[in-house]
Amino acid sequence: MRLWRLAACVLLIAALASAQDDADYDNTANEQARLTTQLVTHTSAPNYTIRKEVELVELSFTVRDERGNLVRGVKPEDVRVLENEREVRTIKHFAQSDDLPLRVGLVVDASESMAKWKNAPKLALRRFAELQMRQQTDRAFVVLFGENVSLRQEATNNGAVLIAASERIQRRRHTALFDAIVDACERDLVHPEAGVSSRRALVVVSDGEDNMSRYSLEDAILAAQREGVAIHVLGLVDPKWHTRGERHLARLARETGGLAIFPEKASQVEVALARIEEELRTQYTIAFTPERGGVTTRQLAVEPRQSGWTAHLRGAYHPKRVSLTLFKKRP
Repeated sequence: MRLWRLAACVLLIAALASAQDDADYDNTANEQARLTTQLVTHTSAPNYTIRKEVELVELSFTVRDERGNLVRGVKPEDVRVLENEREVRTIKHFAQSDDLPLRVGLVVDASESMAKWKNAPKLALRRFAELQMRQQTDRAFVVLFGENVSLRQEATNNGAVLIAASERIQRRRHTALFDAIVDACERDLVHPEAGVSSRRALVVVSDGEDNMSRYSLEDAILAAQREGVAIHVLGLVDPKWHTRGERHLARLARETGGLAIFPEKASQVEVALARIEEELRTQYTIAFTPERGGVTTRQLAVEPRQSGWTAHLRGAYHPKRVSLTLFKKRP
C-alpha cells in the first residue's frame, strides 16, 4: 500500500511539473530575473523534498505612441510577446510600474575626443544629480574612462557627491568605452536587490569611439544583457556626420532596451536626460516561461496591436535555470 501511495505521488508531481500555472510568482527582482518559485502541497506521502529546475524570464519594456509619448494603461491583450519569432502563449505576470527607484551607473567619456563638447559631460552629471536623482529612493555611481577605467564615485544617494565627481573629470588621450561598460555591469549596484523593485541601468555619456578596449562591442552588449541592464545613451557626436561611434551607441541602446539620444548642442542635454529619466521610471513587466531547450541566447520582441504604438525593450536574453519546490518536507 505504501508503495502504491508513493507511485501516485510521483504521478501527481509529474503533472504539477508540466502545469506550472499554479506556481507563485515572486516579483522581488526585475529585468531578466531568474526567480525561485515555490509550490507547497499537502500529501500523505513520506517526508521528503522534491525540486524541479525551471526557467522563468521577466521582461521589462515601455510603449510609445506615434508622437513619442509614453503610453500608460496597456493591458496584456494589447501586445504580443515573441520569443525567437514565436508568440508566447502563457503570460505568468503582467504589471505596470511607475515612479520606480533608480539604480544607475553613470559612465562618462573623459577622452580627448570629447573636448569639442567642452563641459557637456560635466553638465550631464550635474543635471542628473540635480534634477533626476531622488535622495530618498535613488542611488548612482560614476565610472570615468579614457585609456583606463576608474570608479570615480561609489554608489551614493547624495547628489552633491555626484556633482563633486563631475568636477574631477580630466581629459585622457585614448578611449576604452567597451571596457567601461563591462566594468560597470559588474558593479553590485546593478545586480537585483532582494525585496526591492527598481530600475537598473547605465547612462553612457560618450561619442561612441573606442580605440583602447580589451573587450569588444559584442562583449559589452552581452554583459548588459546577462545582467538585465538597459544602456541609455547620451550621444555627444558631430550632428553633421554619421560616425562609427554613433552606430556603436545606437546598437548598445537598441540591443539592451535603452534609449539613444543625440543632442545637437549642449543646451539640449537637460531635455535629453529628462526623457531618459521618464523611460527609466515607467515600465511594463511581463514574466513567462521560455521555450524548452538549452541555455542559449534567445531573441525577444513585443508587438503592440495598436497601430502607431512601438515597444522598447532589450532584444535578447540568456536563460538560467532556477529551482521549483514541488513538495516540502513536513515538520
